[in-house]
Amino acid sequence: MFKTGIGIAMRPFVKGRQLILGGAKIDHPMGLEGNSYADVLCYAIIDALLGASNLGEMNELFPEDDIKYKDISGLRLLELVNLKLARISFAIENIDVILACSEIDLAPYKTYMLLNLSHALKIDSSMISLKQSGSFFHLVPEFKKGISAFAVCTIIDMSEPEEEEEESSSEEEYYE
Repeated sequence: MFKTGIGIAMRPFVKGRQLILGGAKIDHPMGLEGNSYADVLCYAIIDALLGASNLGEMNELFPEDDIKYKDISGLRLLELVNLKLARISFAIENIDVILACSEIDLAPYKTYMLLNLSHALKIDSSMISLKQSGSFFHLVPEFKKGISAFAVCTIIDMSEPEEEEEESSSEEEYYE
């Protein structure tokens, strides 16, 4: 059985932080607002995986106000979610992500981000599609500028199918 989930993450730029996307350190004077590294690429994928598997929401599993998640890597959170998926016999089939950011050309970092994501999720990088689009922050007035990520993930149930009970072929049962 295949299941699909959608994830969205959006963070404004703030001064005094390193910008990290997919575990890659991006050369930019500002980072993204948040308790951890605010890696919107990882966060969108996490939300999509949690949605597909019905395991809850990211803020339920990793509350931003919990000190143990302060400055935790988005890649580490992906690893933890992937472990949860494996425990319930789900495996990642495909990930498609759009990073919306008009200020920065992310192309030089794409290969590094894909390798980081595939390593954290223990999948081949060919199972991840990563694209860049213009920013959507003009749609959200309270945010001046930042980065948003939109992810769609498909997972597959790897558990053994239950054996179906043998159905009776007697016509009497169908035409009573």
